[in-house]
Order: sequence, then structure tokens, then C-alpha cells
Amino acid sequence: MSKETELRTFSRLAAGEQLAWGSVPKSVKNGSSLSELLATGVLTEVRRGAGQVLVVADPDALESFLDGRFPGRHTAEAGDGIGNVKRYRYSKGGKKESIGVVLLRGWQTISVNEEQVDLAYFTQRFDQEADFREAVRSHWIAPTDAAIEALLQGQQEELWQNFRKISQFQIDHLPPMVLPSITAIWQQGLASDHYLLKICGAGGGGSLCSGASIPGGASA
Repeated sequence: MSKETELRTFSRLAAGEQLAWGSVPKSVKNGSSLSELLATGVLTEVRRGAGQVLVVADPDALESFLDGRFPGRHTAEAGDGIGNVKRYRYSKGGKKESIGVVLLRGWQTISVNEEQVDLAYFTQRFDQEADFREAVRSHWIAPTDAAIEALLQGQQEELWQNFRKISQFQIDHLPPMVLPSITAIWQQGLASDHYLLKICGAGGGGSLCSGASIPGGASA
């Protein structure tokens, strides 16, 4: 499914439109995002005449979903920002073999790399533990937003400092998500400040992002 199609559809709803069910693209209907938004009450179906329309029941939750699923959506016309993203990209990296990526979501305990991971644990902590919820907002979400803004604005030092905060939060609060084989490497990067690591992937993860310090104060 095209993420552009999904973004256009949900953006119309966020702007206050009511979409007839028949006008919703088939790829969006069959996608997991719409099912989740309906199941959680963010969107709802309302009967209009002989058919049904899709309307927003929780505007704030929809905006939060869009920000997480489509980061930088408000800066689509920021030419300089897009240029900054391209400039920091490692364009000389060739194609390499990689293991498959598995996205994990649910409420069961599963085995990952021979370690038991309780998928419900982190969701329940966010819902039930005020301290953890505040830590997520202050030390993960806020630095992530600031890092994206710094990247778009070309502010290398700000990007590095917020990347560090994200890396530190993840190794401190989400250790089951970090492979045992890279835990020491991760911690060495934080200690030396020569490089930093963070786990990536909306929903279940599956990849790593690395930042490296370059002599002269720059970062990439």
C-alpha cells in the first residue's frame, strides 16, 4: 500500500471531512492502520442515508497517530529540510546481505534471540506507571521531535545531543529490545561519544540507526 495514499486519506479526515465508505481507497481499507484506528475508537463509521461514512471520533489521537506514522509530514514543502536529510544519508553504502526483519506487536510473551520478551509489558507500563509514562514523553518523544527538527534545519550539534538522549533512554528502559551481542558496543558508544546507536521501526523495530562523531565537531 502506498503510504502517500494512506496519508492523504487520513489527512482529509483530520481536516474535518467525512468520507463515504465507498470513496476510501481499497488499499487503505485493507491496511492495518484503518483497522487499528477503528478498533481503538479514533475513527468510527456512521450511517448516512443508505450508506456509511468514516468520521473522526478522537481528533487528538488521530493527530498523534499521523505524527508517529508520518514524521515530518508538516515539512513536506521544506526544500532545505529535505536537502539536509539527503546530505546526512550515507550514499556510498553498497547493497549488503541482511537477515529478515520481523515486526512484533501484541500481548503475548515470545522468544526473541532465545530471550523471552513480554510484548504487553511496555504498553502496560505506559498505561499504568506515571513515572515511566513521563520518562517516555520527556526523554524519548521530546528528544525525537527535537532531533527531527534539528535534522531538517541542519543543526548538527542539536541533532547529536538529542540522538544521545534517545540512545541512552533505549538502553536504560528498553533493554530486551537490544540484542545481547551489541549491548556492550552500544554502551561503549555512549561512553566514548564517538558513535551512538538507536533501535528503529514503528511498531516492532527490526533495524538500527547509527550516528558517528567526525573530527571537527560534525556528526553524520
